[in-house]
Amino acid sequence: MALRDLYSGLGFFEALPVREYSETATNGTTIDLKDYDGCLFHVHIGSFTGVLDTSYYTIHAQIGESNAAGTIVWSDVQASQVLDSVVGEEGAISAVTLGVIFSINTALTDSDTVKRFGLRNIGTHRYARLQWSAAAAGNEVSLTVGAIAVLGYPHFWPVDAAIGIDAP
Repeated sequence: MALRDLYSGLGFFEALPVREYSETATNGTTIDLKDYDGCLFHVHIGSFTGVLDTSYYTIHAQIGESNAAGTIVWSDVQASQVLDSVVGEEGAISAVTLGVIFSINTALTDSDTVKRFGLRNIGTHRYARLQWSAAAAGNEVSLTVGAIAVLGYPHFWPVDAAIGIDAP
């Protein structure tokens, strides 16, 4: 029996491509949760230009299912489904708004630039994604942001094996 190493038991996917984000709402990459029972997002906020005012930016976690037409129908993740959901000075907003996992405002400091959070009890939902949005228009700020999704508890191991090749 082969030893299970951590690398062979996790799936890594780009959730938000690393680039500058501003007030334009942007949907992240659709992450297929098929054959996994756990999803963790790792968000990194890099440099920003401009002055953050009292308005804020948010990153939402969403889950989705395909409808009869084959289109994915998205909904915000319930606050009870997010581990470590209250972030930043706008914590009260994070706690009461569905899906908000990261609030970015004037209080952004170096210690706030990396966040990890997981989704739990996602039930039968097949897909997950992150969504970037701005709470107010007119902000002259751009932030460099990137995020990855780490999927765990795979149904089949190893997750990095080529199809048709037995693991050692």
